[in-house]
Amino acid sequence: MNRTARSIVRFGKTVFLAGVLTTLVMPGCSSEAGKAVTLTTRNFEEIVLSSKQPVLVDFWADWCGPCRSMDPVIKDLASEFEGRAVVAKLNVDDYKEIAERYGIDVLPTYLVFKAGEPRHRVMGVKPKQYMRDLLGAMQ
Repeated sequence: MNRTARSIVRFGKTVFLAGVLTTLVMPGCSSEAGKAVTLTTRNFEEIVLSSKQPVLVDFWADWCGPCRSMDPVIKDLASEFEGRAVVAKLNVDDYKEIAERYGIDVLPTYLVFKAGEPRHRVMGVKPKQYMRDLLGAMQ
């Protein structure tokens, strides 16, 4: 029996399953500091297009090495700009229609939205300070 299975037995199915269902039904709705919001077709409009704050969207994929190398930068930005801007991630393999809508053909690509409109596009790996300055200029 693996560790997860033992945890299920030890803590009881109800408690464990409640945590799993929250993760599956409401991705990206965590209040954990330093965590980027996970975007889906269900929440994209509400989180990105209707936001009163600037929104940095990280278009990424699991197989993309440069995307993985930028993940710590994105998490740091999410923590640093908490309450002033939204930092979000969209997996292009899971939500191709959104990536196509915004012409994403290079990974990673970052779009900064303000008032529901994409204002800046950045492609590739960038230094943390560059990303910080970009998001800060949208305040």
